[in-house]
Parts: sequence; C-alpha cells; structure tokens
Amino acid sequence: MKSFYQSLSFLSTSLWAFSAAAYTMPEYFSQGTYYQGAYQPTAASAANLGVNRAEYNGNGLAHVFTTTFRMSSPDGSVQDAWIPDLLYKVRAGHGDNVGLRVIPVSYENAAGAAGARELDRVMKTVFFRDPETTSQYYSIVAHTESGKDFYSDASLMVSAKSEFSVYHSSTNYGDNQYSRRGFSSGGSPKNVFAVSLKGSPQVAFNTNAKIWAKLYYQNPEGYRFASNYHQDPVSNVTLEEVLSFATGWIDHDWVRRDLNARIIDTIARVRQNKAYDANTPFYKLLQTEPMFALYCFEGVLNSLNMALNVPLTLNYFKRIWGRDWGARMFGQVNERWIAIQTAEGLPPQGIKSLSDLEPVLSQLRPLWEADLENSQRFTETSPLFVSRSASGSAQETSFTSEGQRVERAYLDDATRDEQYRELGRSLALVPQTTGDILKDFITIYAPFHKVGAVRSAAMILGFKETVLTRTGIDPEIFKKYAAAVISVMFKHSTALE
Repeated sequence: MKSFYQSLSFLSTSLWAFSAAAYTMPEYFSQGTYYQGAYQPTAASAANLGVNRAEYNGNGLAHVFTTTFRMSSPDGSVQDAWIPDLLYKVRAGHGDNVGLRVIPVSYENAAGAAGARELDRVMKTVFFRDPETTSQYYSIVAHTESGKDFYSDASLMVSAKSEFSVYHSSTNYGDNQYSRRGFSSGGSPKNVFAVSLKGSPQVAFNTNAKIWAKLYYQNPEGYRFASNYHQDPVSNVTLEEVLSFATGWIDHDWVRRDLNARIIDTIARVRQNKAYDANTPFYKLLQTEPMFALYCFEGVLNSLNMALNVPLTLNYFKRIWGRDWGARMFGQVNERWIAIQTAEGLPPQGIKSLSDLEPVLSQLRPLWEADLENSQRFTETSPLFVSRSASGSAQETSFTSEGQRVERAYLDDATRDEQYRELGRSLALVPQTTGDILKDFITIYAPFHKVGAVRSAAMILGFKETVLTRTGIDPEIFKKYAAAVISVMFKHSTALE
C-alpha cells in the first residue's frame, strides 16, 4: 500500500491549497458517532441539519457529522460506508472513540446568546481549566455540511468534498465575537478548532491572534476578497511572504521594489501595452491585485500565521524590521489597534494600547524563533526581515529626522533567505499541492482496500479536469501516470483478496 500512495506524487503543481487536518484520520467505521460531554443531537436537531433518517437505514442520529457513501454491487447488494471526515479521536473512559463534543448554539449574532455563552464556557475550560475566567481565547470556526452528507454517486462526492465540505471559515474571540459570519448561517454544524503555540502561554498567543485577526478584518479600508474560489492563487506560503504581507498591511508606503521589477519585466516579456509604476506601494497591490486576494480560509490562515510569527511588541518589531523601521511600524500598528477599539465603541478607559498589553504579549515566542537556525542573531541591528532593491539585494531601512525613508545596501544573509523562503517553514500548515489533495481524498474517502480498486480508480480519473486546469499538464501525461498509479493499486487490491 505504501508504494500506491507514494506513486500519487506525480500530480504535484505550483498551485497551492491547504488542509486543516493535523491529526490522523480514522478509517471507515461502522460504529456510531461518540458524543463526548453533556450534549448529543436529538431527532429534532438532526432534522434541522437536514439529516434524512431513511437514507441512513433509520440510523440517522448515530451517523450525524459523517459522510455516508452507499456502494452498490453488480449483484444488487448495497453497503453503506460511514466516513468520519469531520470527527476526531476522543478519549473517554475506555480507549479511543471516534466522535466529538457537541454544543447547542442559537444562530443569533448577539453577545450573550445562550449558545455563544456555552461555547465560551467550554473553550475557556479547554484553554484555562476555568469556565468563568476573563482570559482571552481564540479559535477557528469551520462551517461545514457534515451533518447531511450522503452520496451514492462517487463523481458527485468528488465534486462536493474536494471543495465544499467546509464551505466557510472564520475566527472566534469569545461571546459571539467573530471575524466575519459567526453562527448566522443556520441549519449546518460548525467545527471549532483551538490553536496553541508550544512554549508560549495560551493567553499570550490568544491575545496576539485576536489582535492580528482584527487588524486584518477590521482594516478601515477593508480587504480584497478572492472572487474565484475554484482557481484562486495562494501566495503566502513562505515566512518571507507572510512577513511581506504584514509589512505592507502596516506600512502602507512600503515599496516592494524587487517584486515591482519582476512585474515590469513580465509585462515587457509578454508584450502587454500596460504602464506600471515602479514605486507602487505593496499595500496597493494587496488591495487591488487578484493574485493577493484572500478568500475566507486564506484570510483566517494568513492572520494566524502573522500571529504565530509577529508578537505585537516593540522588542519583536525591532528584531523583525530593525531599530528605526520596527519602531516606526510599531507606532503605526498601535494607532491602528486603538482606532479599531474606538470604532467598536469601547469607552476611553476600556481601550488598551499594545504597550498596556505588553506584559502579556511579551511572553509569546514566535514560531520562527524556534524554527530558524541561530535565530537569536536577529536583533534590531541585524533584523529578520529586510527590504530589497530592484535587483533583489538586501537593504536597510531607516528614516531621516524629517521622516523621509532611506534605504541603504545591507549585508545579505543567504542562510536566512533560504530558510524563510522554504515552503511552509515556520507556518501553521505546510501548503499542499494538487497531488497532495488528491492523495488525501483517496485515502479518506475511497481507499481501495475498503471500497475496491474500481471505485478508487474512478475517483482518481474523476479528478482529471481539475488536475489539468490547475497544473496545465498535457492530458496524455495525466493518462500515462494515472494508468501507472491505477495498475499498482489493482496489483495490491488483488493481493489483499
């Protein structure tokens, strides 16, 4: 089996997507969902989720939050496979159980709603072992269709599950405080994910993450939302790109000269009759160019990666951007944070500056500090992030007494550049290729040792148009490699029989 899954790597592409699965996926299972905690669905709540008990042979409640794949055989027999694609291994008493903790929520977007209060109590217990604490928490909410997924057509399952199993995501900061939609879309369950950073107190990370999410989602000028869910390019896949985004989002005048030079060169090579200003600030590109637009999960992940790597303290701003530039940017982001609190209607005595929060935020240790070699060498005189000239050489950024930006040649650091340009390094998730997504899909929904080689092969071939569109490879190349993969799969399937 190992050789089969390894052989799927031929579908690699430069177009990236993300998988939030940081756990080992349970295999197909026949037992019912295990509900940990005080609540479990009733028939009425299952009906609200769209569960049709007849489709589940009268066993609807036992398999809420799973995907059912009904397989028909040539002899007319039918077998249902329940796939725990949004369930987890939970421990309760005796061994591991596949399930989750359910919390009843109302779909009111108002602070103090009963469901939001109960979620607060559970999350605070998870984070701090105290349901009544006033400590800050942060979580990611995935809006799913997992309560009513039933398929007898494999091609429809491929189409739906590869894109829309989780159809929206947002961040939650407590008592119905959300980055975007909250619980407003009724009739579908939400999965809530906690995030921790090893080596940092939970309250320090939660506070930093909440502020970064608000800096992004509550930007006074808004943000560019991706218009094409199917073919949206993802750019923030390295630490350098994440720090570049953070730089542009705070310092609206910063010019990314190496990128602008590449844009001008590309325009010339493709012979477009288009003028482009070499002094265009990067912030303008973030707000106008489709390449940098972020759909819901990209926005959540991007703000999370900034939170993991940029503690909102003066000390770390100087270590990341240098003494002058870091101090200037810290002043800018502090002003932005105070403006956000003011716009939320907080009274002056309730507004806290980043300096007020420094005792908490200073306890955060960024991911890059543990992940990059000799990271302590990055100081205010030798910072982690540098601006670059049109040719790509490093530049030190400082300011005159009149506030004019000055950029001077700076010592290049090949080790730093190699490490923070490494795909996924110091980020929450390692980006996946189209091939990774296909491999995961087959592993989760159609492993040949469970559904048969014929069905697995059909699902691989069902990805053909998606693969061709995303990678641009020739159809004959896809056919050649798919045949090689499928032949290995049938070989192992025969051996298992």
